[in-house]
Amino acid sequence: MTDLAGSMENIAKLGLTIKEAAGAARLNEEDCREVRKRVLRFNAVLSQLQQTEMVSGIPAMSGALEDLR
Repeated sequence: MTDLAGSMENIAKLGLTIKEAAGAARLNEEDCREVRKRVLRFNAVLSQLQQTEMVSGIPAMSGALEDLR
């Protein structure tokens, strides 16, 4: 009977661990989506600057872009 109680306790702990991991995975997914959204927005802005050749004409912009690489 003691083994059964111990097994049930282990199963309950494992279930809690899985629940916590699933919650963390959901938060990580949300964070990754937000990062992706910002990167796409940033990429669009840089593309526009590159097309207008504003980037190459301003040393501060060129330096900042090199730092990002």
